[in-house]
Amino acid sequence: LEVSCRESNESGEQTKLRRYQLFADTQYGFRSRVCLAVPLAREHEAVSDVWYHDEQGRVFCFLPVPRNIDLGLRLHVHAPLNMAQDRRSVLLDDRVGDSERELVQHNLALLDDLVPSALMACLTDLAVRRNQMPPAHFFALFPTLFAGRGAPSPADRIASTFYSRLVAGSQQSAQSVRSTSSLPCPPLPVASPLVQADKTAKRRSRVEAPPRYWVKFAEAVFVPSAGVQAAQGASQSLLNEVAECLLRCGVPLIDAPPHVLESIERALHPQKPGTLTPAWLRQHLRASAGGKHTLPLSSSQAAEGIFGELKPEDVVNFLEFALSDGDVADLAGVPLILCDDEDVVQTFRASGAQPVFFPESRLERRLFPQTEGKKCVLSSRLEARPVVWSKLREMAQAHEKAVSAPAQAASRSDGQGYPPGVIADTALVSFQCRLVNFTLLTGALQRLLPRTWNDPVPRVSTADYADWIEVWLQAMWRWLDLKKISISRMVHWPMIPSIVDDVGVDMFRVPEAHKLILFSGTRLPAPPP
Repeated sequence: LEVSCRESNESGEQTKLRRYQLFADTQYGFRSRVCLAVPLAREHEAVSDVWYHDEQGRVFCFLPVPRNIDLGLRLHVHAPLNMAQDRRSVLLDDRVGDSERELVQHNLALLDDLVPSALMACLTDLAVRRNQMPPAHFFALFPTLFAGRGAPSPADRIASTFYSRLVAGSQQSAQSVRSTSSLPCPPLPVASPLVQADKTAKRRSRVEAPPRYWVKFAEAVFVPSAGVQAAQGASQSLLNEVAECLLRCGVPLIDAPPHVLESIERALHPQKPGTLTPAWLRQHLRASAGGKHTLPLSSSQAAEGIFGELKPEDVVNFLEFALSDGDVADLAGVPLILCDDEDVVQTFRASGAQPVFFPESRLERRLFPQTEGKKCVLSSRLEARPVVWSKLREMAQAHEKAVSAPAQAASRSDGQGYPPGVIADTALVSFQCRLVNFTLLTGALQRLLPRTWNDPVPRVSTADYADWIEVWLQAMWRWLDLKKISISRMVHWPMIPSIVDDVGVDMFRVPEAHKLILFSGTRLPAPPP
């Protein structure tokens, strides 16, 4: 429908063209037919069609009714309501006389059944015929369901039926006079991930861009706004980064405005809709891992599923969001441990996993040599996230406290055991996160150092010595000195280099305290047979 309207402004009167999409319930007769008019963009070539129109929805009962009669909709509604004599109110009072009770029941049937049914059918029609409608424009047509206070208004009645059918499928209202079970529920628009556009072009938000596809309500996962209870502890920028990544991974996220999401929650109470929360993300990643302990990321050709779309920065965003509610224990089985190699992610495990070390300095990072060593140390990328790094430190420290608690309890002279307050500090689950100590470090080095170092005097190439061995030796000696660890604990470890010209480097072992070692630059002569 196209309507020519005269509008006055500073330059005088102008004739403007307004466009509407009409929808009518043709299955009902003249006395029960509901008609809807959805404002469209004024330009014929408009891609989005429906826009944030500057005209408020109005109610018609063959003729316009006063604006104080509001059905809570952003579109125009014609409904053959029975009005009061002055046409300033709708007959809904149960205290009217018997002669008008049938008129009230007719109004209730329209508000509780026919108007919301027409709205659902209209939205379904828009989703099918105008499937490029941006989510913001589509959800602008949704009513708002307020918490019940006193007698429900006409807008409350429409919203209550609309959302109850949206969340539970089409179901017949108790006050309905006609069956509407065959009416389909409208699908919901899944936002499209933002694409880096031309530098000169203005970047649109997800809700202003055409949707990627449409899904049923049962498949939808709603994106909350930062600051609400579902996203408590997460900033809006972090929430957006997590949502963008999940959209790239094919998760059907719905960017519904707050009033729509709150209305859905009221209709589902005490149940909750599928919402992007830290708990939901942890469970989603846990299920996607399929019981595997190590999963390659996008940089690996072996990557598959959701992890084939993840980059190291995405993993860091996921981990920060997953920790934002403080539920560390629920990280069990979630693949979000990122090490310095940044090729794979590991699942959080309480047992059966090799230690993943929390380095307290750059020096401690150099204690783990070669590529395999990078798989034992938490990624340096995590240090840029203070909240994440602090929580990982607490987890690693919790293991140290748990190990030292029994020994300290046994050493108390009063026989009362370990102080209860200190025991309580060890309740935080540490999983495989560990601080670097002598026992764990030597155990890891036994796995990481080359097997050829088991020779009595291993010889290494000059290239390997310059590449990583010299740096590792300097870090080891420096760390032992800082930690005040006696050299006697490193007996028989090949940690004394002796450079052999044009041949390589001999790695002499730390001698026992009562033995001497000769640094001559050459190997000792072979003993006589």
